[in-house]
Amino acid sequence: MSLEDPVDTGCYKSQRFITEKEGICHVTPHLAFQPEGCHYVLTDQDGWDRTLQKIKLGALIGLPSWPAERVEAEFKAGKNLWKCDTIDELCQKSGVNADGLKKQLDVWNKAVESKNDTQFGRTDQQWKLGRGPWYMIRMEPWNNLSCGGVRVNEDMQVLGWDMKPVNNFYAAGETVAGVHGAFYCGGNACGFAHTSGWVAGQNVMGKKIG
Repeated sequence: MSLEDPVDTGCYKSQRFITEKEGICHVTPHLAFQPEGCHYVLTDQDGWDRTLQKIKLGALIGLPSWPAERVEAEFKAGKNLWKCDTIDELCQKSGVNADGLKKQLDVWNKAVESKNDTQFGRTDQQWKLGRGPWYMIRMEPWNNLSCGGVRVNEDMQVLGWDMKPVNNFYAAGETVAGVHGAFYCGGNACGFAHTSGWVAGQNVMGKKIG
């Protein structure tokens, strides 16, 4: 999920624990040090409006995409999504520490003014946070994929324990080890899936490539 300049906080201290510009694969390890193993993404009305100008509501929150009615129902339920007029109301309903969050918002807004993020060194914060209603979403990790897989050679033949091709065994796409390296970015495997599948298919049919 991406909100326009959200504050990313833990529950009890209500303090930022990682830069909001960090990639999704690097956020998850930090959650192990959070008391509830989760984090909360917070923005105000202006940030919410800016975000929805770029991203559809269903794509922003739901996986798979939720219709507006589902999102509204989740806000009313107040278990993982909250919409409140004031910070005090938001903290009361969500269990987030109010004093800590207010202090964090003050630090954030000063960083916007000075272009000096004393917590994580950001210099690109553009908008202060201060106009309700406030929107907050509880975020928890979930298993998306494995970055393991089988080894292959340039012909997409699967290699055995001895690093020699296994007869008539080919692999393509994300079943191949090392596709993403140390970081996964959504959509970046599509090109490899097409090209590796084509290479494997050509070799299966005995056609010469190049």
